[in-house]
Amino acid sequence: MKKLIITLALITQGGWVIAQDFASVSEIQMMSERETLVPVVPQTRPPTFPGGAQAYVKFVSETARYPRRAFYEGIEGTVYVGAYILSTGKVQILKLESNLSADCQEEAIRIVSLMPHWLPALQESVPVRRKILIPVTFKR
Repeated sequence: MKKLIITLALITQGGWVIAQDFASVSEIQMMSERETLVPVVPQTRPPTFPGGAQAYVKFVSETARYPRRAFYEGIEGTVYVGAYILSTGKVQILKLESNLSADCQEEAIRIVSLMPHWLPALQESVPVRRKILIPVTFKR
C-alpha cells in the first residue's frame, strides 16, 4: 500500500502560517495552536559583508597592498569609502573621506571595487539600497 503524503499550508488574516508535512493520513494529529502557528515577521537588517566582520577583515588584509611611498613615509590611518550597497548587493562607490595620501586613497578604491556583492539591506524583507562608509585602515 502506498503512503499518502500531504502538505498542509494555511495563511490566515493575521499573517500566521500553518505548515506541516505528514507521512501518512493516519499520522495526522491535532496540535495545539501554540505549536503550529509561526508568525511571519518582516526582516530589517543593514547591508552585510558576506561572511560578516571577520570575512571583511580577512578580505581586506589579503587584498590590500600598502602603498610603498606611504609605508616608507610612515603614513597610517583610515580611508572611509562612501558607497551605496544596491538592492542587488553590488557596491557603488560614491566618494572618499580621508586626509591620507593619494596612494592610500587609490588603494582603498581598488580594494572596495574588488569586493564581492554584499548582502543588501532589508526593509520589511525587501532588499533596498543603503549608503554606508567602508573603512580601509593602513597601519604599519
